[in-house]
Amino acid sequence: MATKKEELASITAKLENSIKEIAELQTQIAEMRATNEKNQSLIGGLSTLVTEQEMQLQKLREVIGTKEQIITSFAVSLENSKKEIVELHKQVDELKATNENQKTLIGEYKEKLDSLIGELSLLTNQQSESQAEESSELKAEPEAKDENSVLKADRKAQKKKLKKFLKQNPNANEMILAELLGVDSSLIIGLRKEFDI
Repeated sequence: MATKKEELASITAKLENSIKEIAELQTQIAEMRATNEKNQSLIGGLSTLVTEQEMQLQKLREVIGTKEQIITSFAVSLENSKKEIVELHKQVDELKATNENQKTLIGEYKEKLDSLIGELSLLTNQQSESQAEESSELKAEPEAKDENSVLKADRKAQKKKLKKFLKQNPNANEMILAELLGVDSSLIIGLRKEFDI
């Protein structure tokens, strides 16, 4: 009998230990469930954050893509602008060269015009003087005794005119001198040799 009591006591003790162990395990399971629920809640929160972050990342990618397109577009525009600037510089250089040529031509034309105006003025003066001298020569002609004295007077008048004209325009050629004096250019050459002028 004593053995049965001992066995019963042993079984009861084991059963109580098992009950305690089960109670402890149930407490642990409850705690683990609570922790699991918290973790599930955290996972849900993190999942939401991940989704939001993915959406933001997608938006950023779109923005970056748009910005890259804009940058590419700007780069193309910049290249085109550079090419256009090079072309414009070429045009400016060509226009400068043309302008310089035109200035040179204008300068040459001005010089020619000034020269022609000078010659015209000189011709007008010479013509006036020539007409005045011719009228005085016509008055003196009846007083001349013979043809030789008339020729000598004429020669002297031509010499005087030639010297005066050469003083005013030392670079004048024989053609201009001949026109001014109303004679052949060979006569001018002869006069210059004769009078050493």
